[in-house]
Amino acid sequence: MAQHISNTNYDLLFKVIGKLAHIYDQTNAQQATTFTSTSYLLEQVADQSIWELDTIFASSTYNMNSTVTSGNLSTLAKTMATNYLLSKTVYAYFSVAPGTTIQSVVLALQAGLIADSKTLTTVSSTGIVNFLLLLNPAATTIPQAASSTASYDDSVYCVDAVLP
Repeated sequence: MAQHISNTNYDLLFKVIGKLAHIYDQTNAQQATTFTSTSYLLEQVADQSIWELDTIFASSTYNMNSTVTSGNLSTLAKTMATNYLLSKTVYAYFSVAPGTTIQSVVLALQAGLIADSKTLTTVSSTGIVNFLLLLNPAATTIPQAASSTASYDDSVYCVDAVLP
């Protein structure tokens, strides 16, 4: 059976979602270092050309650094993740098209991970699984594994660095 999402596309997807989850987590923890994280997200997007900039920045509040100061960056990170996951770029990753809501896309991603035997780092109060659950609390069966054995580990994707 063919994979629901290719390994390359899982990697591209989690590079972006990992950065947004990291920004969300840092914003809730501290604002000062969040400025660094936002610059890495913008550089990752620019360097990888992995999604349409007009989609992600459709919000009129895309100035991330001023949004950090106003305390709205965690909300903006969730909005950006929603825009990204609903983009035509991500829709093209799926072998079976997901629905048109963020809830259906997260559930389709969950189903793809299960079918493709892929795992994310075990859920905690931070990281990719926690962030996806914020987008859709019904996604309760996202496959998870310890950091050392997860297919897509938070320590790789939720970092202040541009990933190759």
